Amino acid sequence: MEFTGVKDGTVHYLRLQIIAGLLSPGQKLNEIGLSTKIDISRAPLREAFRLLENENLVVSIPRKGCYVRQLSLEDCEQIFQAREMIECFAVNLIRDKGITEFPLLYADLKQTAALEIPTDSDPLTKYEYCKNILNFHIKLVETSENPRLIQFFQSIFSGLARYRLTYEPAVGLAIKSYTDHEQFLKLIKARKYDQAKDNLKSHIQWALTNITNEIK
Repeated sequence: MEFTGVKDGTVHYLRLQIIAGLLSPGQKLNEIGLSTKIDISRAPLREAFRLLENENLVVSIPRKGCYVRQLSLEDCEQIFQAREMIECFAVNLIRDKGITEFPLLYADLKQTAALEIPTDSDPLTKYEYCKNILNFHIKLVETSENPRLIQFFQSIFSGLARYRLTYEPAVGLAIKSYTDHEQFLKLIKARKYDQAKDNLKSHIQWALTNITNEIK
């Protein structure tokens, strides 16, 4: 992946470390240690902290510093509520705009079919697996052709990936996701938009139930 500058590369690195759990919930982000490890000055590191705070991955406490945001049941439920709202509205826009071709979704479905469950415990490998499964939902929102909606979804994606990676078991995830995604595509292709949204809500609720049961 190519980045436009030091700041973007730093944001990507820290985001990945937080989502994968390599930087633990509640852990203080030590500026001196991180700037030495990443080999950057503290100015772009602080800017990266600010951007990650906007993604709700980092929390800044006055006179104390920046910390990795804690995980919680309430936060998880709020992310999934926002996700359902965004994705269902994307379906409404697809309907209203008369969009009938879905090359991005079909391409992603094919990719999901080829996924293999990670056999090692490397958190970054698991992250890539989880991200590949979630890509279908990114492509759905992108298909709506609404830049603001895409931006909203991107703003919660890191938190969504973090909860999926932390709590949801990998076994059966790809098969379940592929089956649901395939059915959703059939419905939306047939212009059965209400049924497609019901399918989507059921799929999202299934994921949320798995995660909240683990949190509890």
